[in-house]
Amino acid sequence: MFKLNNAISAWGCENFEFALKTDILNVDISLLPLQEGLTLGHCVSDSGFDIMVLNISDSEGAIFVRVGVFFQGAISGCNCADDPSPNNLTTEYCTLQLTINKYNADTHAELLDK
Repeated sequence: MFKLNNAISAWGCENFEFALKTDILNVDISLLPLQEGLTLGHCVSDSGFDIMVLNISDSEGAIFVRVGVFFQGAISGCNCADDPSPNNLTTEYCTLQLTINKYNADTHAELLDK
């Protein structure tokens, strides 16, 4: 769980999506369930990620945001000096559902699709 404080502060305003994206991109990548979303790699690279907001809805106490996440997965190997394929990063994509508590900004991320 993590907090998206700026997104909550901007809820209902024109700049909500900008604040949301900024908050999400500042979340520690290890707090997102990206490892479960890998399709090609063996582990999530810490090289960063990017998002695309797919859908936003809300209820009385929560905001629900569906995001597409683009990130790098690493393919494990020996990485020997004479390895003919030293680039071991693959581009990965998955869809996450974020549930943001409107009162305290606590956010839960759930993997929807790989």
